[in-house]
Amino acid sequence: MPPPPSTASNSVIRSDRAYRPTRSDSFNLTGSRLGLSGVSMPGSDLSGTDLSAADLSGAGLTRTDLSRATMTQADLSGADLSDAELRDARLAGAELTGADLTGADLSGADLTGARVDSEQLKGTRTDSRTRLPAGVAAPVSTP
Repeated sequence: MPPPPSTASNSVIRSDRAYRPTRSDSFNLTGSRLGLSGVSMPGSDLSGTDLSAADLSGAGLTRTDLSRATMTQADLSGADLSDAELRDARLAGAELTGADLTGADLSGADLTGARVDSEQLKGTRTDSRTRLPAGVAAPVSTP
């Protein structure tokens, strides 16, 4: 019998060391205001997860699948989201100051009201469905 899904409350995800996900790992991170500051989960599958108002400041989320995730009002300041899949993610009102978005796929993502600047979006993938904050320009050339 497989173990139950991991939750933030049973300390499987820790911010004091890197977490190395395996193919059999399953996460139950639904709920808002989770405190995951500094967590390192490169390459994890968090697609469709509700991380509304979560503290993910300084998190290592490179190559993480966050497609269709809800991260409205989340603190992602200083997070490493390089090469992350953020397709159709809801990031409205998220704090992205200092976050590394290099190579991230933001196709269809909603960043309305998010704190992000045009420089951070250089090297990201966007499409006609991507919603950016007022005054923030889409990258001139998308990979």
